[in-house]
Amino acid sequence: TATTVECDVKGPGAADIFDLIVTNANGDADAAPHQTFTFAGGPILSTVSPNSGTTAGGTSVVLSGSSFFAGSIALFDGVACLTPVVNTSSVPQTISCKTPSRNTPGIAMVKVRNPDTQESVAQNFTYSLPTISTVNPQTAPITGTTRLTITGNYFSNPTVRFFNLGNSATRTCNVVPALNTE
Repeated sequence: TATTVECDVKGPGAADIFDLIVTNANGDADAAPHQTFTFAGGPILSTVSPNSGTTAGGTSVVLSGSSFFAGSIALFDGVACLTPVVNTSSVPQTISCKTPSRNTPGIAMVKVRNPDTQESVAQNFTYSLPTISTVNPQTAPITGTTRLTITGNYFSNPTVRFFNLGNSATRTCNVVPALNTE
């Protein structure tokens, strides 16, 4: 059986991503998930790392790919990232920046746009709300002050509030700035 297939494919005239499926003469086809193939006329965006961050914005990301130029910009749902640094001499080429904020959690389409207005095919970036994984300690005396360590994801200049489940009483926690890490 053959292990290599070569074929000539005509471009669609615009940047796009397709699933690539090989089907034998008897109708047998490769199983999902299929390989993808990209037609690119401008910049090629290969990865966004990390590919998730807080809705507050400010997540440091690196976009990697090729055919970037000085003046290329990264767009998150059409909004330019903050403080971009384009490196066209590295392989792969990169754009380092901070994500813009977004009002709601969800998936944003990330593209690179070159100065000549050509854009890459989009990659995904997921905007998320803060989540708590652990609280240590989980109990404290009713008097005095107790230092809590709260771990989780997507904290960005957070405030911490306590809500009493039995009534409407609330408490706040003074966040220690030096320990507020991304």
